[in-house]
Amino acid sequence: PDLPKPFKRYQVAPVWRAEKPGQGRFREFVQCDVDIVGTASLAADAECVQVDSAVMDALGVPDVQIRVNNRRILEGLSTLAGGADANRMKAVFRAIDKLDKQGPDTVRELLVSQDGLTPDQAARVLAFVSITGSNAERLAQARELMAGVETAQKGLDELQTVLDLAAAGGVPADRVQVDLSIARGLDYYTGTVFETFLLGLPGFGSVMSGGRYDGLISLFIGKDMPAVGISVGLDRLLAGLIELKRVEAPKSVVEVYVAVFDEETRPAALALAARLRAAGLRVEVSYEAGKIGKQFKHADRLGARVALVIGPEELAQNAVALKDLRAGAQAVVPLDGIEAKVRQALC
Repeated sequence: PDLPKPFKRYQVAPVWRAEKPGQGRFREFVQCDVDIVGTASLAADAECVQVDSAVMDALGVPDVQIRVNNRRILEGLSTLAGGADANRMKAVFRAIDKLDKQGPDTVRELLVSQDGLTPDQAARVLAFVSITGSNAERLAQARELMAGVETAQKGLDELQTVLDLAAAGGVPADRVQVDLSIARGLDYYTGTVFETFLLGLPGFGSVMSGGRYDGLISLFIGKDMPAVGISVGLDRLLAGLIELKRVEAPKSVVEVYVAVFDEETRPAALALAARLRAAGLRVEVSYEAGKIGKQFKHADRLGARVALVIGPEELAQNAVALKDLRAGAQAVVPLDGIEAKVRQALC
């Protein structure tokens, strides 16, 4: 209660969800949340879109599309759905939210079999959320279909304002698209909703999403507290970029493998590993001694790129045997400056 409003916060933390694991979908993942609490101004909604666009630019993520909608518009769908009550409309929203992942035929079946709409009502709902064209054309068609539906018209006004403010804030106009099918299946969203997609991966799902949730905090504090937020799922975004080959998935976390000649030289091997780790290199030390060829094969299977050995001869020379596991070349090099020599071999 003492915090000055509006209050802005961000958080990076692990999240757990009762998720069916799949492509880019995990039961545990890392998420970065951004929230603005204590203002109903649509400038806050537009700022979340700015954050979305800026994050994607900063990460060098190519070809993204931020799709926006407003839950007030969707609430007006009850007219097209034959005056369905609030509970049924929540189910309708959850069905619509599956449109991008499961397609119109599945959603049509859900609307009829699970949500109790007639085939004609389901067809009208799907026609509305499938409106195409430019942003201006989509909004105009929606206004026409929702003529006389005050809640939907207010949502369309809000959506237009968010688009205008985001553009004024520097978000490229072609990056933001009105998508009347964006519902966000959670019940607590009350206004603007947005989802961000990698255009090269249709059906992959959104990598950054959120919306306005004006009623949620009031459930806990007993008074109105408007809020809007957006979150990026870091694991899903990374999985998408790996699939697009924009990021190379490392074959191993091990860069350097220190083989152990025998138990007498193990202390020297451990000291070498500690020295390289202190220099920021990722190092693993063999638990087994002897049979250096076998240890090198194990290092190769782990994905290490360099293997090192300090045997009695190397120890006497204050040197180390360095093997490039990719090229197969091996040389004895001075222990002095070994950090730089290993880094050079890793390049």
